[in-house]
Amino acid sequence: ISGSSETASFSVSKFEQTKIQDAGWTGDYQYYALYPSSAEDANFGKSTSMASITIPSEQELSSVSFDKSADILWGKAVNVYTSLTTTEIPLIWTRVVAHAYITLNDIKDITEGELVKKVTLTAQNGAAITGACDLHMSTGEFTAKSSASNVITLTSDQGIAVSGGDISFWACINPCTVTSLDIVVDTDVATYTISKTGFERE
Repeated sequence: ISGSSETASFSVSKFEQTKIQDAGWTGDYQYYALYPSSAEDANFGKSTSMASITIPSEQELSSVSFDKSADILWGKAVNVYTSLTTTEIPLIWTRVVAHAYITLNDIKDITEGELVKKVTLTAQNGAAITGACDLHMSTGEFTAKSSASNVITLTSDQGIAVSGGDISFWACINPCTVTSLDIVVDTDVATYTISKTGFERE
């Protein structure tokens, strides 16, 4: 990855031209990529161009950055190729997830300096904030599956300190509309619960 994080290089196993020819495939070559590779939880379906991916329901809790393993990216080659290439392939990347920066204000009875170890957010029933999605590899469009979850749990071994009665942290979620949240905050001292209703956030 470059110093500015605007570019990165990846190495992949070389495709075998003979296997592709023996399979009877003809035409031009378009290259796609998914990052991180651990996001894919099912084999790519060649006939449908669909990949099954999972936005992790458990992520690292941090006040300074989102969980890199949950930051799913879809890439598409800039050019179409007339033959298999062993040289560099430029890719344009698009994020699949939304980055949510969340601040919890004035939690009753919480004390300055407590270390937050875990935060669990439960959205309204039917909200698909994490879990399984279908990603159309040729277009980058994706839809949540019925097995998607309305819960995300963020944990930290070190914990993040409560400052001024507030807690701020990052999460990677499926872009969606949230109309209620039940929040459970576990610190090294106690457990706090919050319920938020009567709002709408994209």
